[in-house]
Amino acid sequence: PNVPLVAVAVLATLGLLTAETAIFQFPAIVLTMMAIRYRELLAREKNDSKGKEEKPSQQSLIIESIVTLLPRFILLVLISTMYLIYRHYNDTLSIPVGLFRPAENPFYDKLDKGEWTLERRIMNYSYILSMHIMKSFGVEVVGFSHEYGFDCIPEIQSFQDYRLLLPISLLFLFEGMAAWSWYGWKMGSKRT
Repeated sequence: PNVPLVAVAVLATLGLLTAETAIFQFPAIVLTMMAIRYRELLAREKNDSKGKEEKPSQQSLIIESIVTLLPRFILLVLISTMYLIYRHYNDTLSIPVGLFRPAENPFYDKLDKGEWTLERRIMNYSYILSMHIMKSFGVEVVGFSHEYGFDCIPEIQSFQDYRLLLPISLLFLFEGMAAWSWYGWKMGSKRT
């Protein structure tokens, strides 16, 4: 949150130019900036109100966080919009038809063909996404070849499949981390 606007603009632009998926990180960046600013304001308010009965309301701190970060949020929205307009102008927004073939990814068109319900797609793709997340942490779930072609990863048929414990566990872990970073629960003894 304390990074100058010019640096935010340069870093966001560089991120978009190096990887088109950088745009998907912008919401996480916004939430992280909000959490950091909120925690800064909360710490400042606690220091300023030591010995006083009056406590700051969470809502007022959240609003102050949004107001102070609003120029950065607007800047990210403008950069994202310009990037998408540029991609639309160059006709590079859509994925080419032949890019994903059934031999490389047997799951990609099952919903379109009516072979899957939306629930089955969510189950299978959440497991695959979870495997990629674990791989980013250096944990191999199915081995070093995590491509899901040629039945490398068998299709999940029902909610009773034990492999769904992975995405559920990661969901709880990340939700817990988000809540902890937002509220800053104190472990053990109470700090003042």
